[in-house]
Amino acid sequence: LADLLVHEHAPLTLAQQAADLAAETPLFTSLLNYRQNANAAQRLGRSIAELNTGLDGVELLSAHERTNYPLTVSVDDTGEGFGLTVQAAAPIAAQTVCHLVSSTAEGVVAALEDESEGLLLGRVPVLGDAEQDRLVREWSGESRPVAEASLTELFAAQAVRTPDATAV
Repeated sequence: LADLLVHEHAPLTLAQQAADLAAETPLFTSLLNYRQNANAAQRLGRSIAELNTGLDGVELLSAHERTNYPLTVSVDDTGEGFGLTVQAAAPIAAQTVCHLVSSTAEGVVAALEDESEGLLLGRVPVLGDAEQDRLVREWSGESRPVAEASLTELFAAQAVRTPDATAV
């Protein structure tokens, strides 16, 4: 069986060439990392000094996650709940991505818990109430009433009001 399994380590430059990418272009621009760690439940909310390395005589003085990806989203499964960590390079707003992922996860959970007719994944809300309000109210500008007519009816009404105007 070992003879059937072949694995080759290839340098990143070879993968970039195979994908017809320039050398400075990243092969991947984002990473989604699911980390299952039952011990994380005990460590969440503790300071660096309180973290247990699990090694006698070894004390962790500092820790900082780093990534080479423009966007990294890590989901930490603590066994009791989930935590989200987002690392993002400018101009990506890590806090915004974290809110979007959290809102989407809540929407998926709510859809799975809903015992009525199934909700299509494309209809799961990805914006929280605050983001939805900002998009609809703040960024959309002045609100305007929505016509109760179809596009065809509106077009016909415009033609009646201005019969000599060029239509297209």
